[in-house]
Amino acid sequence: MNNKIVYSELSMFLRLIMGIAFMPLIAYSHVPNLYPTIGCRIEYGKKELDITEIRRNCYWDEVNTGCNWYCGWKGSRVSASSTLPTFKGIRYTPSNLEDFNHRTAWVEGVPGYGIGQTITYSLHPMTPRITDVFIVNGYVKSDKSWRDNARVKTLRMYVNNNPFAILHLKDVKNEQGFEFRPIAHKERLRRPNADLENYPWWSITFEILEVYPGEKFQDTAISEIYFAGLDVH
Repeated sequence: MNNKIVYSELSMFLRLIMGIAFMPLIAYSHVPNLYPTIGCRIEYGKKELDITEIRRNCYWDEVNTGCNWYCGWKGSRVSASSTLPTFKGIRYTPSNLEDFNHRTAWVEGVPGYGIGQTITYSLHPMTPRITDVFIVNGYVKSDKSWRDNARVKTLRMYVNNNPFAILHLKDVKNEQGFEFRPIAHKERLRRPNADLENYPWWSITFEILEVYPGEKFQDTAISEIYFAGLDVH
């Protein structure tokens, strides 16, 4: 009888341990894997501002000419879990991710390749619905900077701290676009025309899961992250 009790308790203990061990796998099992549409290649010429190839299928051009998602943009605050310190006057802050400048980049600031480091966008509740994210991977200001520094291979994307998607990036200097179902403040999804000015802000977070190693440094860089979506003319 005692042996049966001990066996039962041991069995319950093992099931508890297994449940805890596999809980992260269960939590992320429903998260979709997304693969990019490759856009224009970012290349700089010899002159300071000579962008030699940034034409066809380039969201960067749309952002800088005509009307796009940013026409209805209500502002955001971008932060990161770490940042490489300023070096020789060059800043690697997360604000570089939304400055529409391919010569700047955010670079994580922890030892190693920055696995687990995060970028978070805090977004106004009236922000238009988002259906796409465009990422310029690596430090693209020059071919040497891009090769010397690490690039992101896989990002986990969260919406309001809830896992939303796994983004699989290519090791290229092209813009990489990911499309998904509309995301926004939950009240905007329910009531697209509602006045949400006094509602809390919401967030999108990107977590580094894997990287492509750099040839010289273990610092992982991202040059730009753009958004696109609905609710703008």
